[in-house]
Amino acid sequence: MINLSPLAGAIDTLRAEWAASGRAPDSKFLDVSFEEHFTYQTAQAHAHASGLISAETANIIYRALGETGAPKNGGWAARADTATKYVVTLAMERILSDRLAARES
Repeated sequence: MINLSPLAGAIDTLRAEWAASGRAPDSKFLDVSFEEHFTYQTAQAHAHASGLISAETANIIYRALGETGAPKNGGWAARADTATKYVVTLAMERILSDRLAARES
């Protein structure tokens, strides 16, 4: 199993750090296209169904992306903030990397 259990905690920690510093990065670099959104949702569903991530992690990723992304929020769910986008993007990088590695072996 991919250990992404502390996902919610990582989001909260990042929010607090950015709030304390008074600076958060521009989230434009985290925008996702329709194709990326679809790939992320498909990958998280597959990872959960395969037992690679917990239901909690899959739910965090699903809620961050939303059923359909909000164009005004860079393709993410309307309420997804920059910290959520950042942490979920890192989680998806791990999930997709592991998935590609499994295909190559």
